[in-house]
Amino acid sequence: MYKRLRNLFYLGFLSILIAALARVYLLTERTTTDSTVQESAAVDRGDIILTVSATGSVQAAKETPLVFLSTSIVRSVSVEVGQRVLKGQTLAALDTQAAENALTNAQLALDLQKVAYNAIVAPARDVDIAAAQAAVAAAQAQLNAANISVDPLQLQIANLQIELAKNALWQRQLSRDSAVSAANQPPPDFLAQLYAAIWQLPPETRDQVLALLASISLGMSANSFGPSVNDAESSVKTAENGVTVAEAQAAATASQGGNPASVASAQLAVASAQATLDKLITGATPEQLALAQAQLEAAQAAINLARYNVERGTLLAPFDGIVAQINLAVNEPVPLNQPAIVLIDDSSFFVDVPVDEADIARVHEGQIVSLALDSLPGELITGKVQRVASTAVDLGSVVSYLVRVQIDGGLGLLRSGMTTTATITVSELHNVVRVRNRFVRLDRRTGKATVTVQRPDGKTEEIEVKLGLRNETYSEVISGLAEGDVVVVLPRTNGLF
Repeated sequence: MYKRLRNLFYLGFLSILIAALARVYLLTERTTTDSTVQESAAVDRGDIILTVSATGSVQAAKETPLVFLSTSIVRSVSVEVGQRVLKGQTLAALDTQAAENALTNAQLALDLQKVAYNAIVAPARDVDIAAAQAAVAAAQAQLNAANISVDPLQLQIANLQIELAKNALWQRQLSRDSAVSAANQPPPDFLAQLYAAIWQLPPETRDQVLALLASISLGMSANSFGPSVNDAESSVKTAENGVTVAEAQAAATASQGGNPASVASAQLAVASAQATLDKLITGATPEQLALAQAQLEAAQAAINLARYNVERGTLLAPFDGIVAQINLAVNEPVPLNQPAIVLIDDSSFFVDVPVDEADIARVHEGQIVSLALDSLPGELITGKVQRVASTAVDLGSVVSYLVRVQIDGGLGLLRSGMTTTATITVSELHNVVRVRNRFVRLDRRTGKATVTVQRPDGKTEEIEVKLGLRNETYSEVISGLAEGDVVVVLPRTNGLF
C-alpha cells in the first residue's frame, strides 16, 4: 500500500516536471520547422483611435412652451402645427379691447402731463410777463381804492367849496331882494328904455344881462324888468342846491375810510398777482420741478403698464423655429394647465448619452463625436462633447454619467426624438507602429504581452513586446517589434486578449 502511494507521487511529480519543462521551452527562444501557421500579418504603421460609444435620443436646441401672461378669450390663432415661423411672428392673439382703451386713456393723460411739465420748465414769454404786471397794477389800484383814508387837504378843499357855495347863495339872495324892492318903485325913463332894449334880446342873453344887473344892485324893480324877479328866485334855489351838494361832498370826504373785508380781499388779489408775476420771472422752484418730473414719470409708467397689458395679449415667436403643438381654440378661454403653443428651435440639435463610469474619466469637453442614426443610414454626422455631468445617474444598476454632444451638421435631416449611437474619440495617435490585437497574448497575472514572430527562414519565435494605446482592433507597439515584422498565430495558441 505504501509502495503504491509512493509510485503515484513520483508519477505526479514527474508529470508536473514535464509540463513545466514544456512551458519553459515554449517561453524561451526556439525555432520550429514543423508547426503549421494558422494566421499571419505584418506589423505596419497607421493611426490608432480610441473611442467610447453610447446611445441616446436627438433633441432640438430649444423646445419652449409658450403661455399667455393674461387670461382672456382667444381672438385668433395664426399658425398651424409643423409650420416654420420667424422670430417676432405673431402666433396667436387674445381679445384686448379693454387693455387698448386703458392705453388710450393713459396716452391722453401723458400728453396733458407733458403740457403741464413744459409750461413749468419753459421760460416765460414777454407777453405773459406784461399781462402779469398789468394784473398786479390792477390789483394794487383796487387795494388803494379799498384802503383810502381821509386827506386833510381834500377836507379843506371840501369846506372851502361849502363857503363858496354859501357866498354865491347870499349874493343871489341879495339880488333877489333888490329885484323885489325895485318892483314897488316906478322905473325912471332911462330904465324903461333900457328894459325895452333888454327885453328885445334873445331869452338866454336877456337872462344873463338881467342877472348881471342884479349882481351890481342897480335897483331894478320887477315892474321895470318883468321876469327878472322870477329869475332871481330861481338863481337863489340853484345856489341853495349848490350849498347842499358841497356840504354832502364834504361829509363824504370826512367819513371816508377802508372797509376791512374789502381791504383783505384786495390784499389777497395783490399777493396772488405778484406771486404769478414772480413765478414767470424767476421760474419754478426746485420742489415744483421735482414734483412735475415725478408726475411726468408716473404718467409714463402708467402708459408703459397699459402698453404691456396690450402686448401680453399677443403671443410672439421668441426665436425662429417650428410649431410643435397648439392648445388653443378661437373664441375659447386660454387653457390654464398646459402651454398655449410649443415651439421648437431646429437651428441646432444635441444628444445626451450615458457613459459608463469605467470610461467617463477619458471623456472631456471638445472631443470629436461621430453619430450613426438608424433613420439616416450612410449619413456622416459629427459633433463635439459640450459638457460632462459631474453627478452620476443609475441606469439599470449601471452607474453612468450623462455627456451632452452638440451636433454640428444634419440640419434639415434631423428630427427631435431620433435614436443615435454616439462614438466619442477620447484619444488618437497617428503614424505609429501597430499590431492587431488577435496576435498578442497577455499574461493577466504578470501583465506582460508576447507575440509570435515568423523569421524570414520560416522559423518562429515568441518575444515579449511593450504596448501603448490600444483600441478594439490595434495596439501601439512601443518596443519589441518593427514595421514589417510578421506575426503569426500557431495551433493551440490563443492570441486574443
